[in-house]
Amino acid sequence: MQGLEKSDILHKLYQTTYNKGANLLRTIDNNPELDRTVKKTSDNLTDTVHTIANEPSLAFFRIEEHVRKNVPLLVHHKHGMEEKRKEVSGACYDMEYAITETDRIKYGSPHLGNTKHLMKDAIFYMQQLNAISVKNQSSRLSRTQTVDMSDSRFRATNQSARRPRSSSLTSSGRHQTP
Repeated sequence: MQGLEKSDILHKLYQTTYNKGANLLRTIDNNPELDRTVKKTSDNLTDTVHTIANEPSLAFFRIEEHVRKNVPLLVHHKHGMEEKRKEVSGACYDMEYAITETDRIKYGSPHLGNTKHLMKDAIFYMQQLNAISVKNQSSRLSRTQTVDMSDSRFRATNQSARRPRSSSLTSSGRHQTP
C-alpha cells in the first residue's frame, strides 16, 4: 500500500509540476518545442524522485543518519537511567535496613525496660548514698565542732595567761618577744 501511495504522490507531483510549467510557458509563449522540453524535464525529475525515494541504499543512508543522530542521545539517557537505578537501589536498601531495624526495636523493648528499671534503681541507690554521706558529714562536723570548741575554749583560757603582751616581727618574719 505504501508503494501505491508513494506512486500516487509522485504522479500528482508530476502533474502539478507539468501543469504549472506548461501554464506558465503558455502564458509567455505558445511554443510546442518548449512544451515538449518541459514535459521531458518533468518526467525526468519525477523518475529521479521516484528512484531516490525507493532506492535501498538511500534507505540505509536514512537509517544510518537517524542512528548517528539519535544514538548519542540514547547513550546519554542510558547512563542517566543507570545512575537513577543506582540511586533507587540505594534508597531501597536504606529503606529495607530502616524497616528491619524498626522491627528489631520491638524485640529490644524488654531489654530497654530492664535497663530503665536498673537506671531507676541506680538513681535511687545513689540518692540514698548521698543522703547517708551528707548525714555522716554533718554528724562528724558537729562532733568535731564540739570538740574543737571545747578545745579552743580551753586553749583560749590557758593561752591567754601565757601569751606575751606585745610582739613584733623581725625581718625574717618571726615573732620576737621583748
